[in-house]
Amino acid sequence: MKNLAFDLHGVLDKYMIHDILLKLSKKYKIYILSGAPSVEIKETLDYLKYSHLHYHHILSIVDYVKDEIKLPCYQKISPRTGKLNWYCDEGLWWAMKSIICDINKIDILFDDKLMYGKYFGKNHKTKFYLIDEILSDTTIVYQEICDKL
Repeated sequence: MKNLAFDLHGVLDKYMIHDILLKLSKKYKIYILSGAPSVEIKETLDYLKYSHLHYHHILSIVDYVKDEIKLPCYQKISPRTGKLNWYCDEGLWWAMKSIICDINKIDILFDDKLMYGKYFGKNHKTKFYLIDEILSDTTIVYQEICDKL
């Protein structure tokens, strides 16, 4: 079974692709990969009405950095959005989705931030898709991408 990962903030919360995830979760293992701690990711998924039927696992940058790498993460107000966001060493933060995808054998990551994509070179086992570039006819596009695996 192939592994697909979806970002939460900017992808699942923006596009609300419940039907697509339900369909894909029957054929692929679905991961939610986001920056916040997994407890916060789960709370947000519940609020957005994504259930255990839509995904199989939650992966968190903050949890991995704190628990596995043993480096601190902290929250501060984003100057761009004015909202409380999670942070750690910036260079490490942007590389973490690539590392987590590698560890978890993720075949495809759908994300909305190009900065993460820089760490998915042509030899990386995970294919990085910038969501805004592909999301015109969502169901067909997701299925076509996944079928090419």
